[in-house]
Amino acid sequence: DKNGKIYLMETLIDKDNLIEKLKAITSEKYDTRIFVRGDKNASYGDIIKVVSQVNSAGFTKVALITNIK
Repeated sequence: DKNGKIYLMETLIDKDNLIEKLKAITSEKYDTRIFVRGDKNASYGDIIKVVSQVNSAGFTKVALITNIK
């Protein structure tokens, strides 16, 4: 979000636990599509850090979600 907090679905999580949680949810299926959505006021750099972290963990299908209104 705009404050740099990370949510997995609707649950606030610690950024250091993101990859562990993703691996558990996907049963370590690294070809599972992971969608990243950032608050419109979030730092672009923060969003890219999350995408990079997910990629570095081995997930090969990471997509950004946009919400244009």
